[in-house]
Amino acid sequence: MLFPIGRSVYNGLQMTLKQDAANPLPGVKHVNLQVAYSFSRYVATARDNDFSTFATDFANPTHYIGPNALDRTHQLSFGGYMDLRGGFQLGLTAHFDSPLPSNVTLPVTGAPGGIFQADVTGDGTGMGGSAIEVWAIFFPEPMLAGSGAALASAGLTS
Repeated sequence: MLFPIGRSVYNGLQMTLKQDAANPLPGVKHVNLQVAYSFSRYVATARDNDFSTFATDFANPTHYIGPNALDRTHQLSFGGYMDLRGGFQLGLTAHFDSPLPSNVTLPVTGAPGGIFQADVTGDGTGMGGSAIEVWAIFFPEPMLAGSGAALASAGLTS
C-alpha cells in the first residue's frame, strides 16, 4: 500500500490580460485576445509527484527538498481569434515556458557491492532500487533536482 509521505509546496503568481472588441478593423467583426503569465516555484521531497518515490535519506526524509521534476518557473501563453467576413474565423494559440529541472544522480546498476559506491548518505539505501542523489557529495546545503541553475562546471572542482 502506498502512503502520501513527504512534503511538497507550490507558490505562484498568475496574471491574465483579456481583450474583447467588436468591429476593431475593417473586415473584422469581432476579436478576442488573451495573454497569461505564471511565475511559480514547485518544491518537493519527491522527484516526480506522479509516481511513488523513496526518500533520498531515510534518516532525515525532508533534508533533500528542491524543485520538483514538474516545476516550470516561467510560463507565457497567448491566443485569440477573429470573426471575419463570410463566416470565416482566424485563431492562434502559443505557449512558452522555462525548461524542466533535471536530477544529478548516481545510476542504479545492481552490481555486487554497489552500496559501497552509491550510499552517499550512509543510511543503507545505496543501490536499493532507486537513483541516489549526489548533491551531498559536492554541495553542503540540501537540494534536490533542478537546482542545477546554480550548478556550473567550475563549481565541481572546488
